[in-house]
Amino acid sequence: MLCISLDKWPHFSNVQARISAGAAWYTLSGWLDSMQGDSAESRVVCFGLFEADLIAGELRRRGVKVKLQEQPFQVLVMLLERPGDVVTREELRRRLWPTEDFGDFEHGVNRAVHRLREALDDSAGTPRFIETLPKRGYRFIAPVEKGSRAPVENRRHVHRLSRKRAGIAGAMAAVALLLSLNAGRLRDRFLPGARPAGIRSLAVMPFSNLSRDADQEYFADGVTEALITELGRVGALRVVSRRATMRYKKDGKPLAEIAAELKVDAIVEGTVLRSGDRVRITTHLVRANPEQHLWAESYERPYADILALQSEVARNVARQVRARVTPEEENGLAAKRPVNPEALEAYLRGKYFFYGYTSDSLRKAAGSFQAAVAKDPDFAPAWAGLARSYGAGGYWGYARPTESLPKAKAAALRAVELDDTLADGHNLLGGIAGFVDWRWDTAERELRRAIALNSSHADARFNYALVLVSLRRPVEALEQLRLVREIDPLHPMSNSLVPGCHALLGQFEKAVEHARQAVQMAPDFFVNRWVLWRCLHWAGDDGAAFAECRRVYELLRDTEVVQALDRGHRRAGYQAAMREAAQTLVRRSGTAYVPATRVALLWSHAGEHDRALEWLEKAYKERDPPLHMVWANPDWEALYSRPRFQNLLRKMGFPSVEKAAAWTRLK
Repeated sequence: MLCISLDKWPHFSNVQARISAGAAWYTLSGWLDSMQGDSAESRVVCFGLFEADLIAGELRRRGVKVKLQEQPFQVLVMLLERPGDVVTREELRRRLWPTEDFGDFEHGVNRAVHRLREALDDSAGTPRFIETLPKRGYRFIAPVEKGSRAPVENRRHVHRLSRKRAGIAGAMAAVALLLSLNAGRLRDRFLPGARPAGIRSLAVMPFSNLSRDADQEYFADGVTEALITELGRVGALRVVSRRATMRYKKDGKPLAEIAAELKVDAIVEGTVLRSGDRVRITTHLVRANPEQHLWAESYERPYADILALQSEVARNVARQVRARVTPEEENGLAAKRPVNPEALEAYLRGKYFFYGYTSDSLRKAAGSFQAAVAKDPDFAPAWAGLARSYGAGGYWGYARPTESLPKAKAAALRAVELDDTLADGHNLLGGIAGFVDWRWDTAERELRRAIALNSSHADARFNYALVLVSLRRPVEALEQLRLVREIDPLHPMSNSLVPGCHALLGQFEKAVEHARQAVQMAPDFFVNRWVLWRCLHWAGDDGAAFAECRRVYELLRDTEVVQALDRGHRRAGYQAAMREAAQTLVRRSGTAYVPATRVALLWSHAGEHDRALEWLEKAYKERDPPLHMVWANPDWEALYSRPRFQNLLRKMGFPSVEKAAAWTRLK
């Protein structure tokens, strides 16, 4: 007789023993009892409207099976074995999580009990079944009885099973258990169809930081983002963005609800623990509908191998969901070289700072990325991060473009030189080509390359949409923006570009409508207000436009311009307000950097078209990035017939600039 001591198997406690969809789940206690020849009925426990079948590993309510994963069911088994007694957390750990460290056990038991309560429709505050004893354990408080509530004939049928058939069933269960545990990858070799199918979209939830050190939070966030990036390389998968999942970091919302909100088929979650020069990552893959735990694995590596580890996790997740990986994608997911630990530390801090999007946070991010490349000059992602920080500072007017953008371009070129499969590097080169150098063919080529390398790269798709709008191709741009919102529903810029597309199509009412929607979603994001201001002006509502312009400069914390707007508006209305604000910025430009396109826009709305053109030409000399929209912007409609303006468009490489002589809204 074959005997297997499963409690000595080091990975048993971490693995779900799923035989196949709709088949039985074998618990440890039920399987051993079946090998000993006990009847099925003696292993059924009833309570309330429920019964737990310890052989099949099933929970039923009024005879209907309730979905419950293996670890929550095992917790229920332990509670039902001693109803009314306290089952301590230490007992649960010894039996169900024997190989886990404390942090992983805490995460596992809390989640298991939470899911068990959900299945029983129970409440921790007012329990009917499971009572929590803080810091000690749990107690089953409802009356229980042995024996099935199934019809008598069914029970007689069970009793007619012979010991021989029970032994055969036990042996089959053992084989099935080995396959479900995937020992020696038996399941992959003999039952490839048993792997989950139909998963085409994923969300990676923020990984939990088990170090209990708040200063290490950036590390957990960095691991989360890196896994999102690596999985994004697989074109067969749609992977939602970091921004979309970070809002759930401390939300506590059930995974099924999160998956429904993000419109994904499955969710990846996990924990990170860094200790000295070692890092441990535990990863779980959960199907959303029906909710089903598909796979879990723990990894431990030297800290310097974290990049290779992230790629390994991404490959394993792709394998589990049976995603088709092309040779080029496989090459991108290939094991990465070790990285200098100090460089990695600086790189992760740089990414953490970057997402503040303020002048100060971008400055700190650039400093961290500089430290990273100083420690490890061949670390391509750090060069890409440095390029992104410089580029954002120049685009948003935090720094002179002539100073910051050449640095951004040099860093992006270095990143791609070191790693041509890095989507971030190609995205940045495409953005610089389009928004700074006005080399439109190069911009399209680089951005398409970035998207090919990572189809879930929301920023690359958004930058491509910006290029398409700049070239008066709004229909193509709207399609890219639709894909951006699928990947990143919270992308800060995607909603602000939609109104411009509708304006190009001559749909000004739609432009205002979409601009208002963008403001509702992010009322304190100055770009959304900036767009609404201009849309209202295009639509002829200068009263509402003034209020939005004023709010823009409030959000920019430019009190001087706000006061100028108020003075001018009190004196003579909208155009006077724009004139006062423009004059204020012109005076300031004598002592400090002021984005020239910002001044030109105010002059245009003031009706001072010669001065607007003068400042657009200044923006060209200064390489002011927002100038790339000059050919697709109704703000400059009054200038289109002027030779100086058409000459500006030609120097910027726009095609067919003679069409600008008579502004024709596309239909």
